[in-house]
Amino acid sequence: MRFNTSSMVDDDKYIYIEELCDYKYKKSVEELFIFDIDETLYPFSEIMMMERRKKLIVFAEKLGLNPAQCVEKFAMYSHEYGCVMKGLINNYELTDWHKEVLYNPVDGTYMYLEHDRSLVDLIDKLNGTKICFTNGGKHHAREILTRIGLQNSFELIICCNFFIKNFLCKPQKEAYLMIEKSFDVGKQQIHFFDDRKVNIAVAAQLGWNAYHISAENEIKAYLAEFQKK
Repeated sequence: MRFNTSSMVDDDKYIYIEELCDYKYKKSVEELFIFDIDETLYPFSEIMMMERRKKLIVFAEKLGLNPAQCVEKFAMYSHEYGCVMKGLINNYELTDWHKEVLYNPVDGTYMYLEHDRSLVDLIDKLNGTKICFTNGGKHHAREILTRIGLQNSFELIICCNFFIKNFLCKPQKEAYLMIEKSFDVGKQQIHFFDDRKVNIAVAAQLGWNAYHISAENEIKAYLAEFQKK
């Protein structure tokens, strides 16, 4: 079956984690700021969480799971793999329908996101190299960054490759170490922002400066502190 690839992301600053093996950042890096995307660059939203969950359930049902199984499987895969999609892709064979959805995902889950001028200003004023590191796919990352106005704020957006089994993702230490090597930067010069404690824990164990984002620890408060330095 030939898939419609018209909506695939071809911007060369969006890359898969595995591509870091051959990637070498060409500029000198004094400080490296690494941002997760989901629920880090925008606040948690019950509406968006439900929309994401509904799409994931439809994806899983067409693999043969029923809705009752999904709740248990999603929790298990999130714990075991760090990413629900990795569990689904590793344990089931994708149909042509699934592959088409991955090639041409439907926009709209993030229609409630708006341009965030204050966040854009805070990130653009950071003195250092800025990248994203997400467990989402390329299309997903581009939609969110475009909606909140950050599409031009990062030099690299590192994403998951849902088209292969056993793809790399957070919190696998290997992925973090690949970033260190690609940017040739010291651990104490790395600043990592993420909403998941398990991802933060790995960064902290490696010696990175790790910042857990939550309702109590909002990203703008952290970034405002950097403006004072």
